[in-house]
Amino acid sequence: MSSAFARPDPGCVRCRGAGAVIGREREHAIAQVCDCMGVCPACRGTGRAVVILQGVEGLAPCGCRELNRRVGLFNQARVPARHAHSRLDNFDVSRSPGAAEAHRISNHWCQSYAPGIENRGLVLHGGVGRGKTHLLVAMLHRMVFQHGIAVRFVEFSHLILALKAGFATKTSTAALLDPLLDVEVLAIDELGKGRCTDWELAVVDELISRRYNAMATILATTNYPPKLPSRRRPVDAAMMGPANLSVASGSQYTLAERIGERVFSRLMEMAELQEIRGSDYRETRGR
Repeated sequence: MSSAFARPDPGCVRCRGAGAVIGREREHAIAQVCDCMGVCPACRGTGRAVVILQGVEGLAPCGCRELNRRVGLFNQARVPARHAHSRLDNFDVSRSPGAAEAHRISNHWCQSYAPGIENRGLVLHGGVGRGKTHLLVAMLHRMVFQHGIAVRFVEFSHLILALKAGFATKTSTAALLDPLLDVEVLAIDELGKGRCTDWELAVVDELISRRYNAMATILATTNYPPKLPSRRRPVDAAMMGPANLSVASGSQYTLAERIGERVFSRLMEMAELQEIRGSDYRETRGR
């Protein structure tokens, strides 16, 4: 962090010198400023410090408040509690073939991000248990605490449930979608999951297309491979009922088929693809 910020204790066992501690509160990860930060000597806790500009003394917002702002940004991101401590530096690159390359690409993406311009996103794809969500959350953490960028995490099937619940409470769709459309970096977990009804596809279309038109950044994970032109089509559409679609695996369907060709085409213009190969890490660890 910049030297303008109040300095954390590098020997603090709680935050390990980061200045912020992240824990869990029900479904989400929650950050707070660590006690080791103490009172800022520049502003003495008031949030406004004395500055001299062109020989004139005045008050300006103190740099120590930047950490508080970034803590607030992280809490607004709605990161799932299970991934409260998912970081790039604790991702096991030996967990599967392709994990080290996916980690390298994710780390490079964070280092290359430039605020204020159009940045291509990143879509991590592969089977379940490859570490895709870990890397997705780790990139969001890096964006918030190293770059001070507003981000948002959403698991697609949970978004669909929230939208349906909103109908019962008369909450407008815009009230739920607008925060996802306006945030600087949107991370969509498990893109392509669901029943693929016309309404669900319309939600995907609105999210991707409006961010595409705004030149806004998207990160995503999916269990489905991208478009495979040489592959035979799956079962006849009449057989692709909700039950079949909900249990479909990436080997049966492509992401292009799950979200529609037009939306997929826009997504590919917006983001790079990175596959994570290997076996299910959770299953291996369980054994």
